[in-house]
Amino acid sequence: MIVNKKFVGSTTIYFIVIVSIVISSIDNNIFFNHKTNAQKSNVTDMHASSNLIKFIITYEGNAGTKSLTGIKADVYGLYNDPEGNCTVGIGHLVHLGKCTKKDIAEHIRKFPLGETKADALKVLKEDLINVENDVKDNVKVPLSQNQFDALVDFVFNEGVDKLESSKLLKDVNKDNLDPSLIKDDFLQFTRHGGLTERRSDEANMFSFNDYTVSI
Repeated sequence: MIVNKKFVGSTTIYFIVIVSIVISSIDNNIFFNHKTNAQKSNVTDMHASSNLIKFIITYEGNAGTKSLTGIKADVYGLYNDPEGNCTVGIGHLVHLGKCTKKDIAEHIRKFPLGETKADALKVLKEDLINVENDVKDNVKVPLSQNQFDALVDFVFNEGVDKLESSKLLKDVNKDNLDPSLIKDDFLQFTRHGGLTERRSDEANMFSFNDYTVSI
C-alpha cells in the first residue's frame, strides 16, 4: 500500500493542534477553579460572607456534642474548648477557664430545651462584627472577599493580638501574596500542630478562593 505522506503530515499537525487545545482548556479550568482574580475592595466596606459562615460552622458548630455533665443532647450547648475555656454555640467564648456549675445552670435556665442553631447563628454573626472590625483596623490594603474571609476566620479562631504581631499581616500589607509564603505565615499558628488543617484551609481560602474544609 502506498502512503500519502502529505496526508500523514497534515493529519499529524491537526492532531497536535487538537491536543494542544485540549491541554490548554484543562489548564485554564484548573486555573479558574483554584486561582482567583476576584476584584479587590476597600476592607472598610467588607463583611464576612455566607461561605465563611458555613466554613466556621463546619469547624465549630457541633462542638456541643461533647456536652458537659448536666447538659444532654445540646449540639450548641456549653463545652470546654481545646484550650480549656468555657465556650458555647459556634465558637462563642463565655469566659477563660473551664465551665462551672453556675455556667451550666444558667445555660439550662436560658435554653431549657437546648440552644438551637438559630440561637447560635445569631451570636456568631454578632461576634463576627467585632472580628471584622479587628481585621479592618489592621489591614491597610484592598482585599478580595476570600482574602478578607480568611483573615476574619484567623482572628475569630486565634484572636486579634496574634494577627497584629504576625508576619502574615506584614506580608498582606506589603502585598507579598505568594501562595507558599502566605501558607507558611498561616502555619505559624497551629497550636503545636492541633490546628494545622484549619490554618491550611485558611491559606487555601486566601490564595485560591477555596472554602473546602479538611476535617
